Amino acid sequence: MAPPGPLFHPPPPASVAIGDDLWQLARVKMQTSLYAKFLGKSLPLDQVKLALADAWRDLGTFTMDDLPNGFYYVCCETPEMQNRLLWDGPWMVAGRILQLTPSFESFQPAFEKLALAAVWIQIYHLPIELWEKEILEVIASQFGRILKVDEHILDHSRMRYARICVELDLSRPLQQGTWVKYGDFSVFVLVLYEKLLVFSYRYGTVGHGKAHYAVSNP
Repeated sequence: MAPPGPLFHPPPPASVAIGDDLWQLARVKMQTSLYAKFLGKSLPLDQVKLALADAWRDLGTFTMDDLPNGFYYVCCETPEMQNRLLWDGPWMVAGRILQLTPSFESFQPAFEKLALAAVWIQIYHLPIELWEKEILEVIASQFGRILKVDEHILDHSRMRYARICVELDLSRPLQQGTWVKYGDFSVFVLVLYEKLLVFSYRYGTVGHGKAHYAVSNP
């Protein structure tokens, strides 16, 4: 038997350094950009751009490119447009929820997941004594991280329901409501999720409506 040959040692990977001037220029371009991904299967870029151009026509102009792993890269005309897209969502195209997140550095779409979305919730059946900003935030935190409180809550100009924007993980089951215990009392408050049209309140999931469960769970 012939003696084994010498072991092959591949050379170490090469590295390259980006100058600060080029890096800072790239960061400026990202200040009004967003990463986007559909909850579920992605859609063709042209179809998405056409639908969003109509939905966002009053907010400003934008460019959109597709990335690996079903992601899209959205560049907004202004920071104000970027904020409106984040706060007024989630947006839907062909029945699919488009999740948006501000762009961040070192993003590698092939290795990233996006399940979080900013969603406005409406909390119903609140006793009047619980209608305080700090108490409402405690209740809303049971559904997701607090992002923003509707200004109408603060001045009590609308009290049919409390409206608060929270960060939701749409890959997990969503709650229909929560029990609130205080003093000697315990009340159940109901929550509705704005713009989540394809949502089963029986099964607590986004992406499949009643018809889906009627077939898949006879």
